[in-house]
Amino acid sequence: MEKLFKEADIKLHVSAEASDEYEINKDFMLDFVNNEMSKRKDLVQLIGGNSLQMMYDNHRNHVHFMINVFKFSLFEMLVRLVPWVYKSYHNHGFSYEYFPVELKAWKNAVKKFLSKSNASEIIKIYDWLINKHKKMIELSKRQSDFILKIEEEWKDKKNEFLSYIIDGDFESALKFTNKILKSYNEMSFIKRADEALYIAKRNGRNRCEII
Repeated sequence: MEKLFKEADIKLHVSAEASDEYEINKDFMLDFVNNEMSKRKDLVQLIGGNSLQMMYDNHRNHVHFMINVFKFSLFEMLVRLVPWVYKSYHNHGFSYEYFPVELKAWKNAVKKFLSKSNASEIIKIYDWLINKHKKMIELSKRQSDFILKIEEEWKDKKNEFLSYIIDGDFESALKFTNKILKSYNEMSFIKRADEALYIAKRNGRNRCEII
């Protein structure tokens, strides 16, 4: 995955002008992608038995997340999250082939609503993602936690954090992170205090232990 990070850092870049135009046209592009995808004859094969609304929600999440990726150059975060999105939606019955089809629809939307020069910048990102499709499938199938390495007791919090990121709700993500860190620090302090008490008890009474 480190190779992907380095490649993304070197190859992926979007100017502020292109990012702004993408954001300005987000609603037009979203409607376009929803319409294009819903008309496909192979839609059932792509999204399984899931509702159109679930697909529409993914498209909405996509455009809001990509706005932040472009605006803040969060391309490493993009590389980390795409396999998770693949895994999450595939587990709900979406075909892996849904993703390149969706990305191509976004490419067409960008071509339609953005100026030629700005569109070319954005399209390079989508082309890169499409070209990495097989790699993203491979990463999504790994058993290791490829997004965040966190202690066992916090793994159930990961999906909530990622949902904020994908929705582009960075304010909620930051608040959630601060809450988790505060709780973690409190629990870590208690754990270390317990360890110190155990060591002191083992070594004899009336002792002060530093750990």
